[in-house]
Parts: sequence; C-alpha cells; structure tokens
Amino acid sequence: MSFNSYIFILLFFPVFMMIYYLCFRRYRPEMQMILLLIASFIFYAYQHMEYLPLLCFNIAFNYAIYRMLRQCGRYKKFFLVSGILLNLGILVYFKYYNFFIDNLNLFFRMNLKIHEVVLPMGISFIVFQQIAFLVDTYMERIPKTNLLSYSVLISYFPHVSSGPILVAEDFLKQLPFLSRNISWERFASGLYIFVMGFGKKVLVADIFAKAVDWGYGNIAQLNSTSALFVSIAYSIQIYFDFSGYSDMAMGISRMLQIEIPNNFNSPYKADTILDFWDRWHISLTKFLTKYVYIPLGGNREGKWKTYINIMIVFVVSGLWHGASWTFVVWGALHGLFMVVVRHYKSFFEKVPLILNKVITLSFVNLTWILFRAGSFHTFRDMMLALLKNNWGALNRDICDAMAPALVKMIDMSLPYWFWTVIILFVVFIMIFFCKNVQEKSVTLKYTFSSAIWVVMVAIISLLSLSGVSSFVYELF
Repeated sequence: MSFNSYIFILLFFPVFMMIYYLCFRRYRPEMQMILLLIASFIFYAYQHMEYLPLLCFNIAFNYAIYRMLRQCGRYKKFFLVSGILLNLGILVYFKYYNFFIDNLNLFFRMNLKIHEVVLPMGISFIVFQQIAFLVDTYMERIPKTNLLSYSVLISYFPHVSSGPILVAEDFLKQLPFLSRNISWERFASGLYIFVMGFGKKVLVADIFAKAVDWGYGNIAQLNSTSALFVSIAYSIQIYFDFSGYSDMAMGISRMLQIEIPNNFNSPYKADTILDFWDRWHISLTKFLTKYVYIPLGGNREGKWKTYINIMIVFVVSGLWHGASWTFVVWGALHGLFMVVVRHYKSFFEKVPLILNKVITLSFVNLTWILFRAGSFHTFRDMMLALLKNNWGALNRDICDAMAPALVKMIDMSLPYWFWTVIILFVVFIMIFFCKNVQEKSVTLKYTFSSAIWVVMVAIISLLSLSGVSSFVYELF
C-alpha cells in the first residue's frame, strides 16, 4: 500500500479516519494509540506481510533494551552497544548482504551463492529511528515510555516507509493528548498539504519519471540535447517525488492531530552545498550530524580531522541510500564538495550569490546522474551522451513517454519542443519562485475558493493515477 494508491486514498485512510475521529473525546488517548498501531500494522502488512513478525520482534527487542538502559545503570553501555549492533545487523543482512557477497566474489575470486533477499519496507528508517531512541535513552533524553507508545513511534504509518526520522521526545509527548478537542483548522491544513503533495507526485514526478526511464533505457539513441533533458528530468522527478511524499506524510499526520517535522524545504533554492543538505532530507542530515558527526569529534579536533569526519558522514549517507558503489561515490563526491566549500570559505563568500546557486545546483544535478545510473557503466554512457557535442532536436520518443496529453499537443501547429519548454518553464517557476506547501499552509485562508482548488487538484490527480508508482525513498 502506498499513499498514491486508490486503496489508500479511497478506502484505507477514509475508513480509518472515520473510526479514529469517532473515538475522540469518548475514550482515553490509549484508544487512539491502539487504533494508530493497528492501522500501522495493516499498512505495513499490506506490502510485506511476511515481515510483520520481524517488525514486531524488532519493536519488542528494542523496547527490552530500552528498559534495561533505564534500570541497569552498571551495564548501560553494554546494552546500548548490543542494541545498536543488532539493529545494524538486521540492516546489513537485508540491505547489504548481496552487495557484500558480490564484492567478496569480485575481489577474492570466490563463488559464494547469492540469496534473494527482499528489502522490508522502510528498514533503513526503522533502524535509524530505533538507534536514535536507544542513544537518546542512554543520554537520558527520553521520558518514561510504555510499550504501546514506543510501538506507535516505530511503526507510525505516515513515516514508516520514507521518513522523516522522528525526534522521539517531540513525538511521544503528543500522544497523551490525542483525545483533546479536535482542531479543524489543523485538519484542513493537513488535507491541503496532503492533496498538494499528491499532485506533485502524480502530476509532476511521475510524468518526468517516464522520460527518465525511457532515456536511461535508450542511452544510445540520445543526442546531447536529449541527454541534458533526461538529466534535468531526473532532478525534477526526484525533487517532486520526495517533496510530494514529505507533504503527504505531514498532511496525513496533521489530519491525525499529530505534528511531525518538515523533511523538505525547497533545497534547489540553496545558496551552498551546506545549505542544500540543511534543506534536503532534513531529518537524515540531523540524524547523521547528531549520531555520527558529533561522536566522531565534529569540528572540535582541528581542520583536517573535521574534513575527515565530513567525508565519513557523507560516505555513510551514500551507503545508506543504496547497496552499490555508485551510491558510495555519490556520497563521497558530496562530502568532497562540502570540504572544498568549507576550506575555501573566504573565496566562495566573495562569489556572487547567484553564481553560488548555479554552482551548487549544477553539482547536484550532475551527481544525480550517478545516483540514478545504478552502475558506473550506465553513468559513463550517460556522460558520454551528454558530452559528445551532438546538439540537435529533442528526441520525440521522450515526449511520447512523458504524457499522452503532450503527444496530442504535438499534432498542433506549434512544434513539440515548444510544449516541452513550456512545461519546464512552469516547473522551474514552481521550484525557484513559489513558496513551498508548508509555507503556503501557514498563511492560507481556508475559504470556499481554496476548497474548490484542493478538490480540483485531488480529482485531476486521481484521474491521472494510472498505476501505483513507488516513491524514490521507499527503495531505501
């Protein structure tokens, strides 16, 4: 089950919300928490029924470690290390087992067998969430928590598949007050954010995804113009895909009267690469800073040790994104650029702001090619297509792949590339000059006209939903 599926939008969520709100003010908050837990388990089981017992075991084990950390002061470090190692062990097995075996076979000329291991939904986010909880408990930042509250925290369905990584203290302190008066303004805000995120995913990300898939599947047919368009198309796809998911997760949660942190804040408006990572996947950046960078020493042990720590963090980030050397190199390149910007800070401060923005965005777009490629061979072919200086008309098959509506436009008197330019122009305006959805929701007046706008976007998105496409970060 995914947020952008008919079963979620037309059945699961409406039915759950009806039951959920019927329990408000009639029952204690525990009832809402039980309903949240049941709904989260159903949501998880719909996609990976076979891994529901693993999720339950993981929750029970980590909660037991949590109790030990609170009660056994003498062995706190032992229980903390044991908990972290078990969580990392689960992540390594399901996400990196085949990657590890492949490299053993490659470097040591071995012939170890590869086992088909299906990646459980949200395993990376669940593991990081639990590690953060255990570390914060060890540091005595977590208030007393019962098993029900902890289970809701880990399995909470608006965030379980693609984040954000929740701040446990902030989330848990909201649960005891779920039975208080309903804020219909908050509900309306949540509905608006959800619908806008849904529109981003279906009407923008999925459209450009078709062009990207065709381009990477037919690299040999691409001239430089088409290769450039495909690279830009993927930058647009992943932007609106992750932005759409983040909006939908926040909107669902807000309709449940629960606030979760913003995980996406217009990153393509960033001035520097540091600013970019303060805006892109915000919860992951905060997690790696708090639980990896600072424990390594942060910036407290001299300039060069700081640079090493930065590189370690970004290599970990790359490996977290995927079990492939392309992700490792992608992360390392971002780390290296971060080091360069920090080392030559005085130089970049003298560079005009607009030029800094162009440099940052160009670097991000270039590295997205490696991120999407999946292999160095594919990356090489795409770069050769981009650099072979064979500029010409945009490949018409790319436009055909994007949308039937665009194909119809092609039959008009204006050339097909004109409509492609128009679409790109509208998207660029949305990215660089419009407020993001969270910003708009703060000042939006929920009037009849705004309600009509939300309904129109919802209907158009539903009618455009030809199939369920995965969110990019669901694969991590």
